[in-house]
Amino acid sequence: MEQRFLDLEAAQFPADYDRTHELKAVDSVRLGSWTFSGTWIYATGRPFTEPIGTEELQLGGDGPTIERVVVGAKNGARLPSYHRLDIAADYGFDLRGAKGSIGTVFNLYDRKNVWYKEFTSLEGVIVENDIRLMGRTLNAFFSVRF
Repeated sequence: MEQRFLDLEAAQFPADYDRTHELKAVDSVRLGSWTFSGTWIYATGRPFTEPIGTEELQLGGDGPTIERVVVGAKNGARLPSYHRLDIAADYGFDLRGAKGSIGTVFNLYDRKNVWYKEFTSLEGVIVENDIRLMGRTLNAFFSVRF
């Protein structure tokens, strides 16, 4: 999805939430009291604004000089593709007439998906820091339904 904000930039640019492709595959199987399920998600990377260099900027007429990151076209670059596999093993049981269940794992193969990037300038060099989404995460739960 393209956006245009003439006050920011004359050219159209991809929206922050734009993902050109997204695929989700979901399946589950029941074996006795157990239900096993999996969800695999793949998506192309979201757009972001990439730095192209640094510049020195003097504050006020004779104020201090600071260094800042200069950026390229708005949302002109893309983060790496995103994918993960979530699995769940749900054991159903009776607890004095109530129904209960337990267990889930997110991001089974511990993919280091990039959520967003931060950039800072250090002595004329751009330092890039990838902020990542959660890695493999065990989500143990216990639920009871009456």
